[in-house]
Amino acid sequence: MQKSAYHHGDLRSALLDAAEDELQADPRCSLSIRALASKIGVSATAPHAHFKTKADLLTALAIRGFERLRDETIRKSAETADIDQKFIALAEAYLEFSKAHQGLYRVMFLTGADFDAYPDLRRASLESFGVLQDTVRELQLSAPLDHAQDLAFAAWAVVHGIASLLSEDRIIPEVARSREIPDLARIAARLIVSQKL
Repeated sequence: MQKSAYHHGDLRSALLDAAEDELQADPRCSLSIRALASKIGVSATAPHAHFKTKADLLTALAIRGFERLRDETIRKSAETADIDQKFIALAEAYLEFSKAHQGLYRVMFLTGADFDAYPDLRRASLESFGVLQDTVRELQLSAPLDHAQDLAFAAWAVVHGIASLLSEDRIIPEVARSREIPDLARIAARLIVSQKL
């Protein structure tokens, strides 16, 4: 986003958009509120009306990321009624999101933010996880609730692990036959669907 793009008066959104632009260009960049203010053409103190600390900015970005991930997984899983295919769709949506938004994805899990201090982050995170949990409950209708919850957690851990390995470029032919997202999504889904009671 160029300085000239800031006209609409929504400083909070402009700062978040500028931060996302930075993360898209360099997923490992260290964001600076002062630099973002300069980029969009406002004073160094103006952002503090919305983000008192860098942690506040990173948490707002993480919330935005979890809400987007939730919407993407809902959209993808709605494309099929077959429960086994839903898992593949969910895994694929998650992997596609993590690859397309590497910087934002890293912020979502590396903010170090306290869920108790940021209830909106807890809400957004749980809503995103809830899409997977609801799908597991659909798969595990005859299972106790705690088993379904455990399985949802395991499913998230598997897909998140694959996404992290993929983003860190740690998947080599000796480890996995394919680095393609549809293939990796099928691997993740098979591990979970095979636990069906």
